[in-house]
Amino acid sequence: MAFSYDKRESLIDEVSPESVSKDQINKISMGIYSDEHLQEKAIDSLVDISWVSPNAITETAAKSLTDALTNKNTTIRSQAIRAVTHFCQTQPSAFENTVSTITDILSNDSDRGVQHQAAEAINTISQQEPELLTENVGEMTTVLDADSLHHDEIAKREAIVTALGNVGCTTEENTEIIVDALVEALGDPWKDVREASLSALSTVGIGKSKNVDETLQHVIEVITDSEETPSVRIKAVDLIESVGRERSELVMKSRPEIVDVLPDKEAERLDAAEWVAATYSDGETKVQARIISFLENPSFDT
Repeated sequence: MAFSYDKRESLIDEVSPESVSKDQINKISMGIYSDEHLQEKAIDSLVDISWVSPNAITETAAKSLTDALTNKNTTIRSQAIRAVTHFCQTQPSAFENTVSTITDILSNDSDRGVQHQAAEAINTISQQEPELLTENVGEMTTVLDADSLHHDEIAKREAIVTALGNVGCTTEENTEIIVDALVEALGDPWKDVREASLSALSTVGIGKSKNVDETLQHVIEVITDSEETPSVRIKAVDLIESVGRERSELVMKSRPEIVDVLPDKEAERLDAAEWVAATYSDGETKVQARIISFLENPSFDT
């Protein structure tokens, strides 16, 4: 039975996101193929549904949202990727065939906001079913080549390095590509991206890398870089410590370089971390305190 325009609009307006049926969501989804006004109402309704009923996704709705990702209207694309992100929190497999479209948006969509939202969708998928992204690692790493300081670009890169960590953690496929991309991101102009890259390297586990010594050296260079922000250097110490829990011999080799960062009096007092942290609050001293605490670990004694 065909619905008149007014009937379709009324159906969208009357739906309750909290109690939507699969039949209703299918009918709403078909509104995406109508004129622009009804498209926007249908998309907005799907966004509301995705917030409160993410399990309500259907095959029809997934296809409609996928088609909307390439709509010429920026608002439609933005809302479609937002709905996809929310639905992927519980049903990422519904968009298994959409992943390539989403990764294409990362670099090719004309709107930064849509690109950023696509990165959030990929990050969400990586948390739920990272295996869905194994064929798209190349497109994801390309995003990290940008050096723009526009807010959406920064947030996009941060989301992607986190997603790469999740993908690299669950499969050895593309491990070297992922680790290399994350190491490269340690030179990103924005500290939040650098911090996220260190966290992602910890998630992947750089001990699995064939070039683990080289990778570790890059992390040590972060620790010993006095111009790097304290929060990033502390995150690097955390990463080194995570490596040491599995391969203490790697940490023991790097220990002399790390000790050299400390003032002589502190390097001689590896029990001083608590005192330093309690006495000083500036960033550099916090870094020193974290390093001292790390070096006190008996597993890393020379």
